[in-house]
Amino acid sequence: MDDAAKHNDCMREIHESAGLSRFSVSINLKHLSKSGLIKGSLNQRNTNWCINHAELDRFKELFDNFYNEMNRNRNSEQCCTPSNRTKNGNK
Repeated sequence: MDDAAKHNDCMREIHESAGLSRFSVSINLKHLSKSGLIKGSLNQRNTNWCINHAELDRFKELFDNFYNEMNRNRNSEQCCTPSNRTKNGNK
């Protein structure tokens, strides 16, 4: 993915640089595309993929907010202790 961040890659190039099967790459590109993180454009027989920087920035902001909230509660005893799991109805 470092290569993808540097320039636009077609699926074949991603497949070769990642050392993954074409099927694995295709499935992951499909999910990244559905999430809006990448955009694809057809170029003859290949699809050229590029990072959607606006959406990546939005995801980063969402993740940063999530991470900061989780980090504030990091030392909290509210999670994962047997007594709390039972109290909250989790078994």
